[in-house]
Amino acid sequence: MNMKLTYKILLLTFFLGHENSSNIAFALQKKDIFKKSILLYTLKNNSSLNKTLNEVHNRLTSKRLDVIHYIDSINLYVSKDVTTSLIGYFNEREIENAIFYNQKNQNLIFYEVNKTAVNPSSFLEIHIDSLDVYIKNMFKSTEEPSTSFLLAPKPEILTKAKVRLSNQILIKPLLKKEKVGYTGNKIKNQPKNIVQIKEVEDYRYYYSEGINYIVYTLKGTNDFLKKTYNIKSLPNNTLRNIILVVEHTVTRNKYFFYSEKTKTEEDLISVFFN
Repeated sequence: MNMKLTYKILLLTFFLGHENSSNIAFALQKKDIFKKSILLYTLKNNSSLNKTLNEVHNRLTSKRLDVIHYIDSINLYVSKDVTTSLIGYFNEREIENAIFYNQKNQNLIFYEVNKTAVNPSSFLEIHIDSLDVYIKNMFKSTEEPSTSFLLAPKPEILTKAKVRLSNQILIKPLLKKEKVGYTGNKIKNQPKNIVQIKEVEDYRYYYSEGINYIVYTLKGTNDFLKKTYNIKSLPNNTLRNIILVVEHTVTRNKYFFYSEKTKTEEDLISVFFN
């Protein structure tokens, strides 16, 4: 009899503890979705960008979500320098949420923004059509949050990141006789003068290994890459692109190469070296 009673007490304690932690998590979630946010979008077709973002913005702000900036999701991860710059800007603007929106499946995934990165674990995933019902079910009519500030009337797109710029090499470097370092994975039909190297902060390591140039790629939208790195030859549109960077290991000067018909890193390197 005592064993049964003990078991019931333990079971009740576990249930109450679980319910309490669930309620705390739910309360935090209720509060968190209304914090200052940036929306990172992935669209099926960027040609109708403004129309699509206006529709999304109107739907979110009508539910009192405070989305102060928009950016193509690919641009957050162009490079380590770009990511660091953008996260720093988010902190300056007191942006606490990153909302990833995928137009194809219409999902909204909420993440917290901390001091150095976007938290890899989401705290809410929901279909955009379910947002209204979700908020109504989450709050009683007497406790729905009100806003004492004006929400942005239109979506404001982040068009660039602040990174340290170096001089650009305007004439294509002749690299056939150079030992060229490459931090990516080995590619098919890799040119013989390209060697795999580890990525390091101190470029003197590359020079000590007889490597005068390194190559790597940047992936982002044309307009974002153009404005962030001051690449005048890039078209000023919102299409996603991949760019090959040839960087001198001593001067840190860079040559930017792209091909409108080339969409993969492997093909871009092949076109450049051949």
